[in-house]
Amino acid sequence: MFLIGERETIKVTRIDSDLPRTPVRESVYRALPHLEHITIHYDQIDLTTKNWKDEVFELPDWRAPVFPDEQKNSTTVKDVLDFFFIGNSINFAFRDFETGDKFVAEYNGVEWSGAFGMWACLKRAYDRGKPVLSGKYLMNLTEDDVRELFQSANGRQIPLLEERHRILRSVGEQLVNHYDGRFHNLLTEAHPVLFDVENGIINKITQNFPSFDDTHSLSIRDSVFPVHFYKRAQLALGMAYGRYNGSEISILENPCEFTVFPDYNLPNVLRHMDVISYDDRLSQLIHDGAVLQGGSREDIELRIATVVSADQLVTKLNQHRTRSISCLEMDFKLFSIRDDVQAPVHKTRTTDY
Repeated sequence: MFLIGERETIKVTRIDSDLPRTPVRESVYRALPHLEHITIHYDQIDLTTKNWKDEVFELPDWRAPVFPDEQKNSTTVKDVLDFFFIGNSINFAFRDFETGDKFVAEYNGVEWSGAFGMWACLKRAYDRGKPVLSGKYLMNLTEDDVRELFQSANGRQIPLLEERHRILRSVGEQLVNHYDGRFHNLLTEAHPVLFDVENGIINKITQNFPSFDDTHSLSIRDSVFPVHFYKRAQLALGMAYGRYNGSEISILENPCEFTVFPDYNLPNVLRHMDVISYDDRLSQLIHDGAVLQGGSREDIELRIATVVSADQLVTKLNQHRTRSISCLEMDFKLFSIRDDVQAPVHKTRTTDY
């Protein structure tokens, strides 16, 4: 039983459509009763899920033009999996912290913004024959190489360029040292689950690639507890699962292990839906456009509330439906609502999302 406040509990098991215990959920639910700045409104979750019981929930297939297609040219499934992993190693911070403008890049005459702008840059390099999926190539990138790789459509540099350079070099080194230079070899070696002691896919990613270890410390009374989110690692696998779900290519055995991918947009959507609310201090910080530090208490609480609220939306919704969904479909649903929200998203200087 995962504790929620003093009156309500969530039963999490590995049967039917219930949500399995994972290191992410264990850590998040342990911290949940100690939120100081955010309230989760479970009555609104109940109301929302009753209204959504007949809604269509989709699993994105990640087949936009900015992704390689194993059905074209000499591209293979392994190339697609490697592409998803490399891109998600640097899938963070696409808004200018001062102006709020999104990074924009051009691919085949079309402008793509935000994360898709980053994917467009990688696909552009891939099409030109740059070995961007090779660990050996990545480990030898210079900062100028990365600047050229992420050439924008408007002359504005991609945010946190230095961090992206450092991460790409580190990823390349680890791929060469452990997986013969290619990420798909990790998938071959790991068990086809997200978590399994040291042998799950997320276990291996976070153990061998430090930038994916999205873990923070939260002070609770006189103790400090780790809280895991693993957003980008989960997203890399979520993209692979969505791409090949229903095909003969098996990626994962249990997609219910996924949580949603807590970022800037999801808490803003949940707040818009009245599923969560902020105290006056956090509300004012976001309204004023203050930049939160990654790993600050406010940042961690926003992400905890996002994961738990989405878990509860999935759990309650599945009680009203004949076809169950996972957090992958819920993440896409919430993300699809983001443009309907007028309130500003929170700003955090972080490489976690």
